[in-house]
Amino acid sequence: MNTDIRQSEVAYVVTCLRIDDHPHFLLSHHDKWGDWSLVGGHVEPFEHGSWANAAVRELQEEIPPLLHGKDFILIPIFSRPITWGPTPSRSAGNKQTIYWAQFFWMEFLRSPTTLLAAADLANLRLVPQAFLEREPDISQPLRIIRERLSGGLTSIPLAWPQSLSRKDLPQSLL
Repeated sequence: MNTDIRQSEVAYVVTCLRIDDHPHFLLSHHDKWGDWSLVGGHVEPFEHGSWANAAVRELQEEIPPLLHGKDFILIPIFSRPITWGPTPSRSAGNKQTIYWAQFFWMEFLRSPTTLLAAADLANLRLVPQAFLEREPDISQPLRIIRERLSGGLTSIPLAWPQSLSRKDLPQSLL
């Protein structure tokens, strides 16, 4: 195996909400590389290879004050982590990287309208699924999940069963 190739374990959270009867995905802005992607990040050494722990940590860091088990739960989308690469990693100076990733579907346990109204949403947006399905220039994690699921983004379950109204959501999200 080529030792110049970096290995990276990452966890991503996929959140789909129906807004005015249209599915939207919650994306986070990453200042470091200037794109919009899924909430998520690297599995840290102290997490001992637990993608689930990394996903919970990342979600709670990126959307405070959400609490796992009280406000949301995460369910793995794939039965085991998936891999891709080698591909250049912008977070590692374009070093060739093989990714191992697990994607989690988020389910709200309480009304997302209430929870999102209390959250720090500075780097978050709800983006229409229709845009993500046709947009060729989306982040790598979004492209990977769109391609790897047989139904694409349409196969992601909703994080909340009822449709939400745009007027009831923080306008900074839309």
